[in-house]
Amino acid sequence: MKRSTDSGLTKKTYVTRTGCKASLRAKLNAEGSLFEVLDHNTAHNHILTRKSWNHLHRSQRVITKEKAIAIDTMISSGMKATDSFRYMAEEAGGEQSELRYLTSLQ
Repeated sequence: MKRSTDSGLTKKTYVTRTGCKASLRAKLNAEGSLFEVLDHNTAHNHILTRKSWNHLHRSQRVITKEKAIAIDTMISSGMKATDSFRYMAEEAGGEQSELRYLTSLQ
């Protein structure tokens, strides 16, 4: 963290640059309808996400077949998707344990 001063005020500024060389270069093709990848480098020199945020990634949103059937049944009976999710969260221990419920879906 750096501290920068401007007219006597102190402000905390977080250092977010890591010098990462990961990149993707693309250009529009001759027809102008699709992109063509020219070059890519996937080597990162930093972590991509915090472990506490893993449950937010799309790839981690997996539920068991039984839970999917239960949700489909609730939705087909007229229950809104959000209400069925709330019900499943309550079943897993309430709002205070949402993270535990989301990680138990895996």
